[in-house]
Amino acid sequence: KLAIKKCGATLVNVQKKKFDPQGITIQFLLEESSFDIHTYPELNFAAITLYTCGSKAKPKIAIDHMIKMLAPEEYYIKTIVRGDKEHPLMEV
Repeated sequence: KLAIKKCGATLVNVQKKKFDPQGITIQFLLEESSFDIHTYPELNFAAITLYTCGSKAKPKIAIDHMIKMLAPEEYYIKTIVRGDKEHPLMEV
């Protein structure tokens, strides 16, 4: 929750799901979109997704906070810009 606060997003709700025999998914519903954490202990892996709309929230601040807190041996960040004129949404 601190990562959300630091990046300027607004928390609306939290959903948690534990999996048997291991793993957890936590979804933070934000006014600006969502922040999700999925763990895969059997693979020593966690996936974090953070989607934001508008310019209020600064997602990089939240991601940097999570990297600092989790201290992974390695990580990969992919930034996707959605819905602007240079990166229009795909039509289906």
